[in-house]
Amino acid sequence: MAFFRNIWKNSKHKKLCEEWALATNMRDFNDPQEDLEDGTDPSTFSVKYLGCTVIDAARSEDATAEAVKTVISTAKASGKKMQRVNLSVSPKGIEVYDPVSGETQQQVSVYRISYCSADATHDHVFAFVSSLDHRDATSSFGECSSSSSQSSDAPVILECHAFLCPKRKVAQEVALTVARSFGRAYELWQAATRRRKLLEEQRQDEKVQQIEGNAVRNLLIDFGSETEMCKDRRRYFQNTWVSFEENESTHDLSIIAHRHDNSMMCS
Repeated sequence: MAFFRNIWKNSKHKKLCEEWALATNMRDFNDPQEDLEDGTDPSTFSVKYLGCTVIDAARSEDATAEAVKTVISTAKASGKKMQRVNLSVSPKGIEVYDPVSGETQQQVSVYRISYCSADATHDHVFAFVSSLDHRDATSSFGECSSSSSQSSDAPVILECHAFLCPKRKVAQEVALTVARSFGRAYELWQAATRRRKLLEEQRQDEKVQQIEGNAVRNLLIDFGSETEMCKDRRRYFQNTWVSFEENESTHDLSIIAHRHDNSMMCS
């Protein structure tokens, strides 16, 4: 029990839940979760569903133990036969379905699971605590009983679901599998987050390179335009210089002719 208590009560687990809730907006089981696909088959256990009850604490050994007592008392008082189900555990979360028809009866995303345990007093019982948005539809198990002070109008309702396992060892194995799946899910989520960040950085680098490339091309175009302007100016000044040269020659010739006439007169 100390091992499970350390898994779910440490501050790191609480931090992971808070990070996930913020980053994923508390996604549901059926939402696209490619980040949590690792190619492994889920672990499945044959158990009996005892029931569920509303709980005040998201991760509390004492509160969960009290909730399990409430569920067991309610199940005994109802006199109904407990329903046998298959409980499937994967990095995506927990899925409960009918072993005969295969009909899904309950799906809880890993993002919504805050605590699980193999009960100390009732050692054949496995239980987990999950959050439920009050706007969500209830599972096919029906509404959970409520012995807590939590308001039904609260934005998030906490529920404790309990299952009777054939052996104590099975209850502990289920709890351990859920804890390991939680850790695996977080590793996959972190890896996917790093990949997305890397892709975003690459896209930003490509944008910068594209902008720089466009700037270089614009400069080349400007230099080309300036060269054409220089050619035009050179042609203009060349033509103007030739014109000046011709005028100067004509002027010089006229001066020489005038001087020649004067000399003739003087002679």
